Amino acid sequence: MPTFLSRLLAKIRSQKSQLPPSGKEDDKSLAFREQLQKLISENRMDAALELLVKAGNKDAILLKRQYEDAKTHFDKGRITYQEWSLTQARIAYAITNME
Repeated sequence: MPTFLSRLLAKIRSQKSQLPPSGKEDDKSLAFREQLQKLISENRMDAALELLVKAGNKDAILLKRQYEDAKTHFDKGRITYQEWSLTQARIAYAITNME
């Protein structure tokens, strides 16, 4: 049975070439968004968050901390796989919907 995160990642993979270009986006920002979606689709959330932090996105700092805390809790058995997957999916959704 696929988890919520695996379904979300599959949806992102299927849509990654369908990013709607807005009139404001230039080639550089479009490439940045595509890079983020590629990292998320490869389940490399930590790398995607680090990229956002380095780009100066203040919201990403909070998301990165939440991701790291949840990962630590999961690794130590303090949260279930379901809670870990839900946290990853929530963060992936937040990243893909950042302006």
